[in-house]
Amino acid sequence: MSVEVAAQKFLFTPGTGLSLTEFNEIVSATGQGEGTAQSKVPFFPNHLHDLESLWWVAVWIVFYNYFSEGTPSGDRPSLTSGEVEDQVNLARSLFPPVLESTTRRDAFQTLTSFPNICDKLSDNKKTFTQRLDLLRRLLINHYGVVEARYPRSVDPDASNDGIYDAFKQLFFNLKTDSHNLVLDFIPDIYKAQRNLENSKRSRSESTNDTRVARKTQRT
Repeated sequence: MSVEVAAQKFLFTPGTGLSLTEFNEIVSATGQGEGTAQSKVPFFPNHLHDLESLWWVAVWIVFYNYFSEGTPSGDRPSLTSGEVEDQVNLARSLFPPVLESTTRRDAFQTLTSFPNICDKLSDNKKTFTQRLDLLRRLLINHYGVVEARYPRSVDPDASNDGIYDAFKQLFFNLKTDSHNLVLDFIPDIYKAQRNLENSKRSRSESTNDTRVARKTQRT
């Protein structure tokens, strides 16, 4: 879900300052009995929110999967429990249980937040995250254009259709880049490792109990 839809408000509006032209327009509109020209536009969804949702789906795939090359095998991937847990926590930072999340919103809106989070991922994901960051910045630009006249108006038609071509091209590139990759769902890896550790712990405890019982019998 896009950050604006989750928040149910416009988040990419310009500052509170006014240009002289805007000032004159507001004064003129008020003087002609049109009421206050500064009344806020009620929030409504638009096509940019749909495109942002596609962007989040791609981000989810990158953050929730381990990327490797070749044919899957039973002993792959070779990640430690700590590494897997770190990746799960990193993914959850962008996809928390509550969608109206400050961390999630900042990751999309703030200039450096998303790249900084992506830097914690494995190197073989850098091409994907760099391209996704380009799309994020493009979306922010279009949001700004659409909401440039807020609170007087919000104009989705101000976003030109070139953004669709940009999304199609970048998603095509991502598909091409990933055709040799094998994806493993990180939470499944984490679960399997936890089960293996619990199994080893149970066997160890069982062995210790047996040794204690034998020692007691000999005594």
